[in-house]
Amino acid sequence: HILRFNAKLISSVPSDEERTFIISFFLRDEAVQVYETAQRNSGRQSCKFIERQRCKNPYTKKYYTEKDFITGNVVYINKFIFKLLESDEYTKKYMIDNPEVFKDSDITHVVGRLRTPANQNESFEDYLVKMLKAIDPQGKNYASKEEIENGFKALGVYLTAQEMITLTDSLRMNNNNEFSMEDLYNLVASN
Repeated sequence: HILRFNAKLISSVPSDEERTFIISFFLRDEAVQVYETAQRNSGRQSCKFIERQRCKNPYTKKYYTEKDFITGNVVYINKFIFKLLESDEYTKKYMIDNPEVFKDSDITHVVGRLRTPANQNESFEDYLVKMLKAIDPQGKNYASKEEIENGFKALGVYLTAQEMITLTDSLRMNNNNEFSMEDLYNLVASN
């Protein structure tokens, strides 16, 4: 089993901004490999950037494990810093199938987090109305990922990148890449 992520190199060198990488985490031996993908006519070649090897987090002094590899995390590999941007479909499914390791990929966990501010309202129904108004104040019935994220922040819920992916993967999307508020309401109300 291999977990794969698109990643970005975090660097102070301006030309590194457009560089893209695929980081693979091999579950069998907990090894990491980094492959650079080059855009056409970029002057770079697609190639192995870091050979397959076990790597330690320089701050914890412990070897990386599968739970360290979730979207939004930063990993330090051979003095390079990478931000994990998104995972492939296999990795998403693996994470959903292993909620004991990847709680941010468990929709029940995410919905539980979305419900936490409800205790500060007169009723759960009041909270649901407040949630919809915070995310979709114009009543468009669809909201962008940013509007959902900002709406929950206004309610005091700060979702991780992986939790946001888990949530939006559970919602229908329209042609404008906006997510159904009806689906969000039903998800939070019923779970």
